[in-house]
Amino acid sequence: MKKPVVLKNTLVEWALSICAAAVGVGLCMFLFRLRGRPYSVYSFNKSAALTGGALVLSAIALGCVFRILAQKWAIRYRRPLGILAVVLAITHAYLSAFYLSDRYDWDYYAQNWEALLYGFLALIGFALLWLTSYSFAHRRMGAMAWKWLQNSVYILLGLALLHFCHLGKPRCWLDWLEHPVGVPPLSLMFFSCMVVIIVIRLLEPLIRGDGIAQKTDT
Repeated sequence: MKKPVVLKNTLVEWALSICAAAVGVGLCMFLFRLRGRPYSVYSFNKSAALTGGALVLSAIALGCVFRILAQKWAIRYRRPLGILAVVLAITHAYLSAFYLSDRYDWDYYAQNWEALLYGFLALIGFALLWLTSYSFAHRRMGAMAWKWLQNSVYILLGLALLHFCHLGKPRCWLDWLEHPVGVPPLSLMFFSCMVVIIVIRLLEPLIRGDGIAQKTDT
């Protein structure tokens, strides 16, 4: 099924997307509170990053809903969710670099330079997706180049995954899996959702029956 290009959205679509982002940040902060971290700028910063990633995954999942179930409404929310994800990612980067300087000093940056590099590259990539999500960019780039750039979101998700892997998150996952008490690490929940959505995306031709149709034609 050919996917239509949506470069403009209604006020309702934006409002619902903003509500989804706000609920995501609030839910993450609440789950952090259950894990023993009080409400603070630090927990908001982490929640913004995780919610931004969740919005990107939601946009990918909506594309699957459109192609598998032919639900045209789903495709219209991909753009606002993607733009809000970039806004949250920029917020996360700004707070980490400037506002939380008492928590993240230069020694921390030096020890985790690889994680910061992956995060910076992912941020630049997502910012490019944001800047090219408008009609003028689509016209100037052409459909093929624009589509190729938009599909680079999977590479950017990989960079984001490397970002928090280099921050030692998998160690926290293993600790919790060995002693699964209380709320699991939110980064583990994000990673699990990412695996499920990527697997569905890879299996999408089989779910739609494209593979069976091709065999029948031959």
